[in-house]
Order: sequence, then C-alpha cells, then structure tokens
Amino acid sequence: MTDFANQSYHSEYSGFVVHDASTQYTMDYTQFLSSSSTAGDSLGWNKEMKFSTFDRDNDAFGGSCSTGYHAGAGWWFGACTKSNPNGIF
Repeated sequence: MTDFANQSYHSEYSGFVVHDASTQYTMDYTQFLSSSSTAGDSLGWNKEMKFSTFDRDNDAFGGSCSTGYHAGAGWWFGACTKSNPNGIF
C-alpha cells in the first residue's frame, strides 16, 4: 500500500487462505511475518471473519460496515475502521 506521502508499505502473512462458500468465504492466516513487513498487522482484526458486502452483513459490528462506513465495499470486517483497502482512502 502507499500512503498520501507516496511512501510504500507491505505486510506479509504465512498460511493465508480464503475458505469456500460453505464458510461464507472466511479469511484466515497462520502467522503475521513481522520481520519482513514494513506495515503492521492490520488483518489481525479481520482474522477468521466471514466476507461482508452491502447485501450480506457478516461483520462483528451492530450495523453494517459495508453500507455504513465503506460505501458498499466488500471485506472481512471485524471492526469497521481497522482495515479496509477497498475503502474511500
């Protein structure tokens, strides 16, 4: 990812997987590789979450993260504002 100052960052994970439709596309990973990452573990909030969209609310929030905070963007929302590369910023 690149910030507003044009600085690039990345995060690496081992064992990253998106499961099939029977789990509603749950996202999981084995380990965040901090020694090779230049950004933090922003997926920690989203680990083991089901994929949410504007018409399928699977997040851990009382409302809908996809419609309320992120203009219909789909993501594995654990907390609406912690991690979403599909957001407006």
